[in-house]
Amino acid sequence: MRPNLSLLVPSAVLLALAVYALTGADPYLLSVLSTVLIYAVATSGLNLLAGFGGYPNLSQATFMGVGAYAGAYAVNTLHWGFWAVMVVGPLAAAAVGAVVAVPLLRLQGQYFAIATLLLGVVFTTVMQNEESLGGSLGIGGFTRPFTDSTGWFLFLLAIQAVLTGLTAWIAGRPLGRHLDALRQDESLSESIGIPVRRRKFEAFVLGSAVGGLAGVLLANNSFYVAPDLFNFFESFLVFVALIVGGPGTVAGPLLGAAFLIGLPEAFRFAQEARYLFMGVAFVLVMGLAPDGIVGAASRLTQRSRRRSPRPATIREPSREAVAVGPGQGDDHA
Repeated sequence: MRPNLSLLVPSAVLLALAVYALTGADPYLLSVLSTVLIYAVATSGLNLLAGFGGYPNLSQATFMGVGAYAGAYAVNTLHWGFWAVMVVGPLAAAAVGAVVAVPLLRLQGQYFAIATLLLGVVFTTVMQNEESLGGSLGIGGFTRPFTDSTGWFLFLLAIQAVLTGLTAWIAGRPLGRHLDALRQDESLSESIGIPVRRRKFEAFVLGSAVGGLAGVLLANNSFYVAPDLFNFFESFLVFVALIVGGPGTVAGPLLGAAFLIGLPEAFRFAQEARYLFMGVAFVLVMGLAPDGIVGAASRLTQRSRRRSPRPATIREPSREAVAVGPGQGDDHA
């Protein structure tokens, strides 16, 4: 799917959400949708290396935590305001990502996945024992310059719209094309001159920065951060959202986050049994759409085009038929 065409679905969804928010949305549903957008931001960051590049990164929640705790330090110690915190979080996550990317990107496959998993374990352990940032109890102090939930939701919507456009732009640029090439065959990509190491580094650092942005947004959404918000399970959920939505696609992060956050809300009536329903729903989605919701939609669209009847065409008479009129080609004795 070409980037400009792949923008249609997420653009339509975001526009519909904006109209809904501006026409008297239910406050509770608006808070749920705000959480969906925050996780869509986190999944958009993961989509770069894990989606386009095919590297199973299980540490996205770690960089969300780095951004959130950097924001907590800026708020409670430096007494910085909201907009400064919105910059500090992504920068801190990008800096940490640049440092750990050097050793991590030497690994591939399951070894890379295990290493990123261990990175998350180290982070949560450190934060649980860092008393200056609240330890295991967490820390608050966050404020935001929005008087109501509608303004905050529209702010999140604008951020996701920018990230959606940025993803489409990257998909058509050398970074996106090179990441797609190394996902298919990294050795071949390197042999034909693609700067594989640099592209992986760029995707990892940029994805970490977006993860840090999501962490700051999550902290300002709940006015609170704690180590448990950024453990391995959270990284796994973001990874699942990417797989369900469609890795390496523009609309995948938004659709996957909607599935991830919306599914528990849909099964709230079942109370404890909702986790069983969620598991069954996830297995069904993966069975019917192994390449994600976007991939399944693309296949259905292609099939419908193939099955649609082609318009009848009127054949023009050949030159011989025009040259030889009726009766002119008969043999005469």
